[in-house]
Amino acid sequence: MKIVKLSEEYFEQTAVLLCEVFAEKEPLTKNLVFERENFLEFCRRMIKGFFNQGLSFIAVKDDIVVALLLARKEDLDFVSDDEALELAPELSPVFELQDHLYQKAQVDIDPNKTVHLETIACHKDYCNNGLSKKLLLHTINHLKEQRFKYVTGMCTSHKSQELFKKGVSDFFKYEIKYGDFFCKKTYPQFNELEDKLCKLIVGVVS
Repeated sequence: MKIVKLSEEYFEQTAVLLCEVFAEKEPLTKNLVFERENFLEFCRRMIKGFFNQGLSFIAVKDDIVVALLLARKEDLDFVSDDEALELAPELSPVFELQDHLYQKAQVDIDPNKTVHLETIACHKDYCNNGLSKKLLLHTINHLKEQRFKYVTGMCTSHKSQELFKKGVSDFFKYEIKYGDFFCKKTYPQFNELEDKLCKLIVGVVS
């Protein structure tokens, strides 16, 4: 097993893994019904953008991508909301929630010194063995070397919230209960999350 920077030779594998995790494991998206080829194309475009910044890492075993951590500068998105919704309109409520969190939180930090941790994902055969933590700490060390000061992340589950804190000094969070944001009748696909919390966490790279 090795952890390396995201590279072009692993684009397709990384995009497929991201697509599969969003469809099967991610709390906010696993109950959405995607048109797979369109969503995979959305993931490909994301991967290309993350590669261009050089802040993302993957775990590779026997030349197979088994985990990923995608990170970008806070002030730069690679796929516009309009472009994303054209490929995957099912993501509309997820974008609404993300926008709501950032607007309500009113985070006041220097975007030039901030990196957003977009997602950490593992292949189902490599979960619960500490690999996500290793990827996170590896990325944090890289960010320290690059003199970034802050990281942000939208944590959609308790597990991701706890993982996020492993490598940073948690100094701010804004949280919202899913049931207070998603109307049951409008978005019944999120009803199982009703009493759970989604958090925007900002940490100091320690």
